[in-house]
Amino acid sequence: MKDASDLVVLDTLFGQQDRMGNFHFYDYLMFKDSQGELNTKKVRSILKDAEEANPALEAEIDAAKNLSNENEQRAALITIATDYIKSMTGNTAVTAKKALFKDNDCGLKGSKNWSNSGLIQRMSHVNQETYDQVMALYKFAVIGSPDSYLTKQLAMNSSERSEFKRNLKLVASNMNERCHAGKLHTDLNLKTFFKGEAQETVCGPKLSEFTAEPAKALEAGEFVAKKVYNVRTSQIFNEPVVAGQRKLSDLSKLGVTTSVGDVLKPIRDHQLNQYTFSEAIVIASDGPLRSFIGQTIYVSKGVFQ
Repeated sequence: MKDASDLVVLDTLFGQQDRMGNFHFYDYLMFKDSQGELNTKKVRSILKDAEEANPALEAEIDAAKNLSNENEQRAALITIATDYIKSMTGNTAVTAKKALFKDNDCGLKGSKNWSNSGLIQRMSHVNQETYDQVMALYKFAVIGSPDSYLTKQLAMNSSERSEFKRNLKLVASNMNERCHAGKLHTDLNLKTFFKGEAQETVCGPKLSEFTAEPAKALEAGEFVAKKVYNVRTSQIFNEPVVAGQRKLSDLSKLGVTTSVGDVLKPIRDHQLNQYTFSEAIVIASDGPLRSFIGQTIYVSKGVFQ
C-alpha cells in the first residue's frame, strides 16, 4: 500500500500521461521445494523447465498459448506450471503477480488523467514521511521562489513549472484537508506496523497557515553567504563547501536568498590571489545549511550582503 500511495502522489504531481493503461504483469508461482525451502519463480521459466524435463508437454503448452482469450490462456499456462511443480516437489504452488511499469516517461505534458481520476481526492492511507515531504515541497515550490531551482536543476520550462505547481497545489491541498478531517491516515510505515507500534497521524499546520520565512535581522559582524570557498582545492564555487568537500547545491538555486538566507559569523579572513574569503561559522539557517549550524565553512567575500 505504501508503494501504491506513493505512486499516486508522484504520478499526480507530474501528470504522468502514460501510466494508466500501461501496467504489465508477470505471473509467478510461490512454492516449497523438496527440501522445504520457499521458492518464487516466474511461470514462463517453470514452463521452460517443464518442456525440457518432459518434451511431451510442448504440445499442451503450445495449445494453451494459442487460446484466443487472454485470461483463458493465462489460466491454462498457470495450471500447467502448477501441475509441474506439484509433480516435482509434492507441494502446491500459490500464484502471484508482479507488476511491471513500462514506458513511463511522459510527465508534465499537460495531461490531466491523474488529477481528473479522483484518486488523490480519495486516498485514505499514506506514509508519514511522504506526507511531510509533500507539505515541505508545497511550502518551497508554491509559497517560496523555486523557479530558478526548477529551471536550472530540473530543466523545467515555464509551462512545465506552471503545471507542476498546479498539480502540487492539488496534491498538497487534498492531502492536508483530508488529514485534518480525519480521512487520511499516515499509517503506512512497515517497520512500526510489524512491530505492533501505534502510528500517530501528524497533519501539521493547515495550508492556509503556511507563510514564507521572515527575513532574519543580522547581528553585528554577521553576513549572509552567497558563495563558498573550497579550502582543500583552492577554488571558488557557487555551492556551499563543508569540511573541504562540495556538499550542497547553489544557495540561489534552492530559493535561499539574502533575505531568507544562511547567517554566518566570520572567524578570520584569508587571502588567495585576488580573492579574499572568510572562515565562518554557520549561526542560523532556514535552508540547506540548517544541518551545519555550528560548523565552519569558507565563504568568498565581496559577493554577500
